[in-house]
Amino acid sequence: MSVAAPGGALTLADDLALSRMGYGAMRLAGPGVFGPPKDWDEAIAVLRTAVDLGITHIDTSGFYGPATVNEVIRLGGGQPGREQAEDEPRGSIEDQVRRRR
Repeated sequence: MSVAAPGGALTLADDLALSRMGYGAMRLAGPGVFGPPKDWDEAIAVLRTAVDLGITHIDTSGFYGPATVNEVIRLGGGQPGREQAEDEPRGSIEDQVRRRR
């Protein structure tokens, strides 16, 4: 089942359309936007919920965590609509979270 992007979509290029409404991932980091999240599983669940709701634009920065939020995004399935990069680990999300702890 496909979910319509909240607020519609914005086409930036022939092969790149983003939801007009994005998700600000700063709060996926730990307290004070520093360090790992208290609960990795919950952080990944929040991210997956945003994607399930049709969000394809995830706003992030290497500063958040620092770099922790980008790791949560990678573990949560990467960028919506993007194929897994060759250097990204394989296995289930749950296995990757366990290795990270």
